[in-house]
Amino acid sequence: MSNFKFKRTKNRFRWESNFMALEFSNPSIQGFNDYEELNNSRQIMYYYYTIKLYKKFGTWDKNHNEMMDWKLVSKRRAYDFPCITELECILNLQLKDDTKINGQKNEYRDGDIDYRKTMSTGGFACDDFYEITKIVDDEDDSERYIVYAGTTYDFQGDKNSVGIRTPYVEREDIEEFLKCVQEFIKYSLEKHNENNKKYKDLFIFKDNKIYEYENGDMNKLERIHVIEDNLDEITVVANNEEREYREPEVIEINDKSIKINNGEVINLDTIVYIANYSWENERVHYKEDQIADDFINILSDDELEEFRNDKISKLFNKYGRAIINRSAMCRDEHGFDMDYHSGDPIKEVKPIVKKVIKMIKDKLN
Repeated sequence: MSNFKFKRTKNRFRWESNFMALEFSNPSIQGFNDYEELNNSRQIMYYYYTIKLYKKFGTWDKNHNEMMDWKLVSKRRAYDFPCITELECILNLQLKDDTKINGQKNEYRDGDIDYRKTMSTGGFACDDFYEITKIVDDEDDSERYIVYAGTTYDFQGDKNSVGIRTPYVEREDIEEFLKCVQEFIKYSLEKHNENNKKYKDLFIFKDNKIYEYENGDMNKLERIHVIEDNLDEITVVANNEEREYREPEVIEINDKSIKINNGEVINLDTIVYIANYSWENERVHYKEDQIADDFINILSDDELEEFRNDKISKLFNKYGRAIINRSAMCRDEHGFDMDYHSGDPIKEVKPIVKKVIKMIKDKLN
């Protein structure tokens, strides 16, 4: 008896026996539509996860006592062509299969007869590979399975793989394997949907403006949009359907919704993305003084008080990205004294943004 069990530790899902373990972790999913809620694996376009294979090896201490330790056999970040959803299908089919009818009949010299059916994951340049063989005894209908799990070890998904083959796997072990795979896929979908819901929390309407906050930090503004801005796109998700509004003109903003030029009203809790390509307007040529004046013009009375009274470092932490994005300050059209080819343009433009904030403070005081 192999006695495989499904075990979960945080985001790690293991199918484990006393001699080997297969582990899935760190999932990331992209659906066919960016922001829609995903309910099953058929809605997955790209699926990334880490797969690890472990085997127990024995060593002896100085007293000649055997110690068993887990050793990593192979590891892969499934990226281009992952096979876990196909594996789920294969495990389901093999458990349900009438192998005496659908399998290959094998007759041996001693008179024994069994039936076998092998199913394996396929595709081009796959990151991981699985082969499940079901064997049914003709006399007592007992089942056993042969399982191979492995990963490729080059960047292009070579035909060869390195893994573990175990020939004595019981039906209960396969059921645990299926449970492990299904629970990992379920977790992956839930994690994806949970992350997508955060996009709807990034927008706040107030003071006749749209405030967009940095993902994961509601104390940092990413952008401030006003009615006069020419937006390039608004993406909404309502009733789990994604819709894009191209080049909408916002004509009215209240605390719960906005109204656009075609007469439609867009509710706050449906918006997941707003694009404002600021490099396509005149602000992309602004100098520091013009950027300061433009930003003053969109601030509320309370925000003006913040700029009068708060320290530059605090204002940069909250408004820095919004100032950068409003005028696309990292683009070379501005002609700032900075390295535009730096690998970290935000770091390069930081002193200029602080200069703009100081200008705003000086203009207000």
